Amino acid sequence: MFELIKAEQFMKHNPLQVLKLESGQSLLEITVALSVAAIAIGALTITTLIGLKNSQFSQNQVLATKYGQEELEIIRSMRDRNICVQSGSVKYFWNDSDLTLQPTLWGSDFGSQTFYLVSNPPDGVCQLTDVAPGTGTGELALANKFKRTASIINISADQKKFTVKVAWSDSSGTHQSNLETILSNY
Repeated sequence: MFELIKAEQFMKHNPLQVLKLESGQSLLEITVALSVAAIAIGALTITTLIGLKNSQFSQNQVLATKYGQEELEIIRSMRDRNICVQSGSVKYFWNDSDLTLQPTLWGSDFGSQTFYLVSNPPDGVCQLTDVAPGTGTGELALANKFKRTASIINISADQKKFTVKVAWSDSSGTHQSNLETILSNY
């Protein structure tokens, strides 16, 4: 009560001084408000960055799946057109109807050997081979980011399982997309 009387008496003499004392924010309130705003902006920034990273991963996963599907379709087309698969210097054809006297793919066991798709093979080299010419590493690079390989596993005398692996690396590590199909000797 003493303070209130004192302020009322002071206001009678100098009302502008009282308004100055009661208006504005304290330094502590401003610091707290700025801290809350900084935390909120930081949280929004982190959430946005995580969302962008997840979006990039999803885009890469879709591309890897697309590249894998593309290779499986090429392999299926190779079967339909009887285009050779090469292991070392031996060429394996899908069927022997061309009378090439080469071993057929259906009668061969490749174990866990890795094959590489060559988009424009030089003369005398099959499109699917165990060594990719000109790459050095044997893996076919796609879009300077993705690498794909294929493997052939025997299921039966008339069935082969093809597994295509498409790998890529980003800031969070190495990732891989695997696609499989079973082709039959029809």
